[in-house]
Amino acid sequence: MREWRELRVYFKALADVRRMRMVAELSHSPEISVKELCLRLRASQPLVSWHLRVLVRCGLVRTRKQGRQVFCSLNRAAFVTYQQRLEQLLVEGQIEDSSAVRDEPSILIPQPPPLGAGM
Repeated sequence: MREWRELRVYFKALADVRRMRMVAELSHSPEISVKELCLRLRASQPLVSWHLRVLVRCGLVRTRKQGRQVFCSLNRAAFVTYQQRLEQLLVEGQIEDSSAVRDEPSILIPQPPPLGAGM
């Protein structure tokens, strides 16, 4: 059950578009300052720090402080670990709540209203 919670935190961290852009920017260089990340994302420092905190808490980003500047880098090993955990859980078939996962297309894809409805 702990693995599910950790995976939920991982996917929740990556669910935000701004955090995905941050991960993409961090993937292009070994280390970048928060100030430079703000410039690249065209976002304020408090907003970038807020999103970085989410990524740091789940272990996807590492930070280090040098004087007044904070530098961050992508923790690529954490990405691999999370992906391996997900694969292992799916292969082992440890899906506990089968009602949460359904193969019915009517549930997954919204159906358009019938023709003539609303006329």
